[in-house]
Order: sequence, then structure tokens, then C-alpha cells
Amino acid sequence: MDQQLKEQGYWHRFTNDGYGETADGRPWNLNWPTPTRTYGRLWPLLSGERGEYELLLGKQSAERLQEIAATANSGLMLPEQVWGGRGTTSATPLAWTHAQYVRLAWSLDRGAPVERPSVVVSRYLS
Repeated sequence: MDQQLKEQGYWHRFTNDGYGETADGRPWNLNWPTPTRTYGRLWPLLSGERGEYELLLGKQSAERLQEIAATANSGLMLPEQVWGGRGTTSATPLAWTHAQYVRLAWSLDRGAPVERPSVVVSRYLS
């Protein structure tokens, strides 16, 4: 997965993700003035999800929290997508990224993911 999706220290949602910007960084707009190929950029919130996975493996993942924080703009707003370590013209702030940041911080403090419902654990690990 990392070979296909990880780039610049962050992850793409999936291969050939087209929800993003044009190759030269112009905003996403598929049909104006002519159909245009767009490119999905990197999603900081996926660093938080990776951090939770690493905690389950018994690894410390404070680095993932720092990766998310590094994408904040001057107003400390976290973006939906980044390129070259900076937020793109995507949604900023993206509450989902902020929530993932807080969730990973709580998980690091606890030493395990805070959102791991026992009913799910019972079903898939028992």
C-alpha cells in the first residue's frame, strides 16, 4: 500500500484518485472551459488513521501527529489535501482532518486507539 499510495510523507486515498486539482495546480473543475484531467492530492487525515494502525501494532506514532500539524496554515486551519507540504485549494478547514488530529492525540495519550468499539473487536477478533 505504501509503495502505491504514500508520497511526500502523506497518503493518497486510492490509486488514480481524480478528486483534486489540475496538473499545474489550478482548482478542480472538470468541465470548464473544456474537460480537464484532475489529480487527487495527499490527505493529511490519513496520517492520523495510519497512526492509529501503528498504535495497534505497538508502535509509537507521535510522528503522524506532527505530520498533520505541519499542514496547518497561518490560521492553524488544517486542509483536506496537501501538495508539497502545503494545503491546496481544497477545503480548508476540513473538520474531518481536525477531528482525526484530536482523535490521534487522545489515542497517543491513551496508548491505543480511542475509537475501537468493543462490538467490532468482538466480531472480527474473536
